[in-house]
Amino acid sequence: MTKTYGEKKAVDDLHLHIHLGEIKGDDSLEEVFLEEEHDMKDRFEVVYKEIHSAGLEKRIIYVDKETGVNYLYVQIGYGGGMTPLLDTDGKPVITK
Repeated sequence: MTKTYGEKKAVDDLHLHIHLGEIKGDDSLEEVFLEEEHDMKDRFEVVYKEIHSAGLEKRIIYVDKETGVNYLYVQIGYGGGMTPLLDTDGKPVITK
C-alpha cells in the first residue's frame, strides 16, 4: 500500500520528534499528532482557496497568526509546495 504525502510527512514528523526527545515511550502518538494538528489550526488561517480539476489542483493562501506572514500553497496532482508570498520588492507579505 502506497502512503500519501500526509502519511509520509506524519512519519517524518514522528521520527523528528523521537530524535529530539519530545516523544517518550509512554506518550500516546495519537495525542501528539492531535495536539500538533490543533496547534496548526490555531496558528494558521486560510484567507484564499481555489480548487480545480476535482481537487487535484489547489492554490491556498495561509496567514500565520503569530507573525502575519502570508504563505502560498500550490498543489498540482500529487505534487505541491509552500512558499512565503512575496511583494514586488521580494519581501514577505505581512498581514497585520
